[in-house]
Amino acid sequence: AFFCCCQCCLWCLDKCIRFINKNAYIQTAIFSYGFYTGCVKSFFLILRNVGRVTAVTVVGEFVIKVMQLVIVGVSGAVAYFVMDSYLEEELNSLIVPTIFVMVLAWYISTKFAEIFGMAILTILQCFIADEEMFDPSQMYAHGDLKDYIDTFGGERRALIN
Repeated sequence: AFFCCCQCCLWCLDKCIRFINKNAYIQTAIFSYGFYTGCVKSFFLILRNVGRVTAVTVVGEFVIKVMQLVIVGVSGAVAYFVMDSYLEEELNSLIVPTIFVMVLAWYISTKFAEIFGMAILTILQCFIADEEMFDPSQMYAHGDLKDYIDTFGGERRALIN
């Protein structure tokens, strides 16, 4: 029981560090801060806009998972029908190669999903920083992006001021 508790705590700590690490790299890339400064600034930026970050992250993760499932399903179906048409005599069973193609598609789609998720976080942090740095008439964000985040990003709530 003790080891299970330790494993759970270490898993939680690992997830928190990975999340903070991603956001620190984004702040470092945007503003050319050092890593520690970027870490602190990104942490407080997220705390000031926790509602928006949570809403956009949840919606983004859902879209990414659906995208991955569609890619795997389409890849598996295409592989099955191509092998059924061209390799029917050479193969005893189409299931094993199709499963292999689907596993490979899942792996590749996971790598693309990581890149896509990082892009979502980067755009979100740029938008929030733009919103905090400038008044609404001087923002760099495009009107469509502002409307989308205002519609689906939830209301602006802060844990700290």
